[in-house]
Amino acid sequence: MTRLALLLFLLIFPLLAIVTLTTALLADSSAGAASEPVALPGFEVCTLPCWAGIMIGDTTMTEAQALVVTHLPSATTQFQFTPNEMTVDIEGFSTPEMIMIRINSDEHNGQVVISEINLQLSYPFENLLTQFGAPDCLNVIDASSEYATIIWQRGSFSVVATTIVDSEHPWRHDTTTEILRVVMGGEFCEQLNYAPWSGFAKLWRYEQ
Repeated sequence: MTRLALLLFLLIFPLLAIVTLTTALLADSSAGAASEPVALPGFEVCTLPCWAGIMIGDTTMTEAQALVVTHLPSATTQFQFTPNEMTVDIEGFSTPEMIMIRINSDEHNGQVVISEINLQLSYPFENLLTQFGAPDCLNVIDASSEYATIIWQRGSFSVVATTIVDSEHPWRHDTTTEILRVVMGGEFCEQLNYAPWSGFAKLWRYEQ
């Protein structure tokens, strides 16, 4: 995957995911029942940027598949593959959750290794603040529905979180993410022209 393709993915994928997430939220609302808390799969094995024993820039696709089977026994065994992506369905969630693992060629050692871990699940924003400190930048994806993408740049990798910020999901430390990605590379804020992080400010400050 070229760097341009990765940048386009970072810009376009959250918009596509919003449609899926909004549909799920509306379905939950119409059912009139709150979602039950669920355990977060893979996080008990290791901490970000590692997930379920998979480390971006090091783990191969074959190794990643074996690690998912080992550490996520509740996952379905029907893996879906494209030339550079593996998708796994995780059972036991109130709404469909997808774990997408993308791979890219590591030119340093010639191996094809995992270049991105994409988790579509709720993850405590406070956990990210505790582990990585203040984010580096933020972008408001859709001002009308107030989705936001937050990025932590940490040298060889970046953590990218997409979250809902509205009247029912206030913008504060106990916000939860809806999509969590760990990506190889650490220079996305400037390349994507995202606004510098200014704390838990009103979203309009990031739209100027």
